[in-house]
Amino acid sequence: MWRPAGVAGALAFAVPPLLGKWNTLGLVQEYRNVADTFWPQLGTHAALSVIALLLAALLGLPLGIAAARNTRLAGGVLGFASFLQTIPSVALFGLLLPVFSALGRGVSVGAFLAWSGAALLLGLALTRVRRLALPGGLLALLGAQALLLLAGLGLLQVLQGAWFGGDGLSRDAFSLSAPLASWGVRGIGAAPALFALTLYALLPIVVNTFVGLRGVPPGIPDAARGLGMTPAQVLWRAELPVALPYIFEGLRSALVLTFGITTIAALIGAGGLGFFIQRGVEGNVPDLVLLGALPIVLIALLLSEGLRLLAGWLTPRGLRAEGGEE
Repeated sequence: MWRPAGVAGALAFAVPPLLGKWNTLGLVQEYRNVADTFWPQLGTHAALSVIALLLAALLGLPLGIAAARNTRLAGGVLGFASFLQTIPSVALFGLLLPVFSALGRGVSVGAFLAWSGAALLLGLALTRVRRLALPGGLLALLGAQALLLLAGLGLLQVLQGAWFGGDGLSRDAFSLSAPLASWGVRGIGAAPALFALTLYALLPIVVNTFVGLRGVPPGIPDAARGLGMTPAQVLWRAELPVALPYIFEGLRSALVLTFGITTIAALIGAGGLGFFIQRGVEGNVPDLVLLGALPIVLIALLLSEGLRLLAGWLTPRGLRAEGGEE
């Protein structure tokens, strides 16, 4: 429901610019100077953040479930995700530059797909061997990350070509003999940024999935098994709905974190709103810095609130009532 105070606040913020009261502000004047590049950079920032969140969710949710199911894996999975957070973002970008530069020049799309797919399948096979479960899981994670990264880069280039005025993917990029550079895998640009952002977003997703599943009362899965459900049905129909609020909180935290760190991606040529912050700092133009910083804060808050509403809608009614949301 709309609250009167919220409506009044929104009107107080929206009416002055509609009446032309803000035309003399330095922030508005800076926007007019860079209006042609502002929206493409905003779109790039949002696309990088959201795609990184999707890739992190596709990796982090299975890792969190595996850690909650297997106590022997829990320490390794949580420790690995925590270790990634200790690496400074600028340092990680720097470490990735020579790696992605070499991959883009010397590896074809076909070879990359073959090696990544083989790593994923071999890793999954090794997880069935108790003593090799942890190295097998890491190998499978590496293969999955590589495949998802290529898919994410392809999606980013399609969005840039369709909406942001970029070149998009060429037909030659779909040839198995094409270099990875045709998919955006280069030393600078979106590839190292997207890879690093995905790694940084893993921790809150993995931890919250783990905590949510471990917090499910034992009677719920026992009752589900008593009804004849398979282990997969117990997970999807009994445990995950109860853990859903925790999982969405992890996604919200990862989204806000990713949206903020994407600002630094401009340092390696990935674009985004950090481009204006960097230019403003270099030219000592505070209004240009604000032009890049304010949308980051506002959009992150809006997306976070959207995920909160989605979580409330997807959470079973009884749990919403217990949490005081109804």
